[in-house]
Amino acid sequence: MDPLIRKYGAVTLRIILKNGNRARYNQILEDFPATSGTLSRVLKVLEQEGFISREIDPNSRPPVAYYSVTDKGVKEVEKEMENHYMALMEFDPEEAEQLLNELIERLKQRKQS
Repeated sequence: MDPLIRKYGAVTLRIILKNGNRARYNQILEDFPATSGTLSRVLKVLEQEGFISREIDPNSRPPVAYYSVTDKGVKEVEKEMENHYMALMEFDPEEAEQLLNELIERLKQRKQS
């Protein structure tokens, strides 16, 4: 699997799904944890691999592209979520809560930078 997809694929799929499984580039970029250039490359590879589809709205001027997660992409997100869930099950509830709180703080810091 492409290294970019290993690093950013799942998060990109989740962002699109969070937007009702129909998101424009700038909507995805708002929550994407890297540069716009990286997002462009990730979207291209995800589309080539069949994880997302890209649809151009012919009625908009200028033309607008919408990205949607395919069935293959949904299965990938579900698999990733299951892996994370199984990993969390190895912690006792207090450890899991502490880990989640630390992750939330890191995400907040990342968004601010």
